[in-house]
Amino acid sequence: GIRASGALNFDSPSEFNKVQGFAVEVERSGTPEIVTFQGTATFPQFSETGIWAVRYVPLSDEAGNFVNIDLAEAGFSTELSVVSAISDTTPPELLTFSFTPTAIETSAAPATVTITLTARDDIAGIRASGMLNFDSPSKVNKVQASSVEIDRSGTPEIVTFQGTATFPQFCEPGTWLIRYVPLSDKANNFVDIDLAGAGFSTELSVVSAIVDTTPPELLTFSFTPSEIDTSDGPVIVTVTLTATDDIAGIRASGA
Repeated sequence: GIRASGALNFDSPSEFNKVQGFAVEVERSGTPEIVTFQGTATFPQFSETGIWAVRYVPLSDEAGNFVNIDLAEAGFSTELSVVSAISDTTPPELLTFSFTPTAIETSAAPATVTITLTARDDIAGIRASGMLNFDSPSKVNKVQASSVEIDRSGTPEIVTFQGTATFPQFCEPGTWLIRYVPLSDKANNFVDIDLAGAGFSTELSVVSAIVDTTPPELLTFSFTPSEIDTSDGPVIVTVTLTATDDIAGIRASGA
């Protein structure tokens, strides 16, 4: 039986922008079972004009099988005509960017860095910034900050974002770099600002007397049962593992 559909994307004529609709089940009936999904896609004011296209429909069943249906290949209509007297296809502009402090020490405890930036947009207005990543000297590790809007004022409107990045105790010493700032406007235009290319300072100095750059060690791993039969329904398999870490300690496992 059908499990779900998913995100349905309308791609803009330039293919730089997209508008998403999320399909939700509204009816399930019949033998064999037929499932109806429905979703809405909201196109913002000042959207790019021209022919937008929805190309694929994702579908999955209860057995975990997945397919992306090519709509045009399957003979379905895919084109949406968008008209707007004013169209905004220009991404936002980064005005200022800074972080403080520019040097931290993590031997005794985690350290926090505060990032502040301002941006503006010509027509639709700023929607959001996003995740800001500091990359370690080895480029193996990263520390993230989520930027939050703290002020919006002026004409043209200038928006200020701020975020904090917490560097863990014993983190890798050396020069960490923050390379990009993501910005989007209300017309769905998006840009990753290259900070060094735009002339902003990108280097953070990290000092630590004790350094942990060694990943955790897996000690044991098992799952049970080792054989299952799913003819009559779902079956649960339990996975168990143990791990250790030499200095900082284990944070988590994952998917």
